[in-house]
Amino acid sequence: MVMGLIAIENVVARCLAHLIRKAIGIAQSINSRTARIGSLILEDLRDFIRAISKSQTRQELDKIIRSLQGVCHLAKKVKHKKLARFGFRNFK
Repeated sequence: MVMGLIAIENVVARCLAHLIRKAIGIAQSINSRTARIGSLILEDLRDFIRAISKSQTRQELDKIIRSLQGVCHLAKKVKHKKLARFGFRNFK
């Protein structure tokens, strides 16, 4: 398992546990729009974990990844400090 942060081609990869904790914090936001984004991130991460544990195909994993990328693009448009700390501003 990857611990901490790894910079790869200007992209920061975080371990899954850190992503889940951050998503839970976002989902618990008082701001309903921000909380919804956190919930969507958590759903996609759960789907991703389930898909890996069931040895899903790469095509099925890519579908989940595209969904998560869509949520990340949506999160870039919402100005909230919890989302800014998650790193969406740098998401391409």
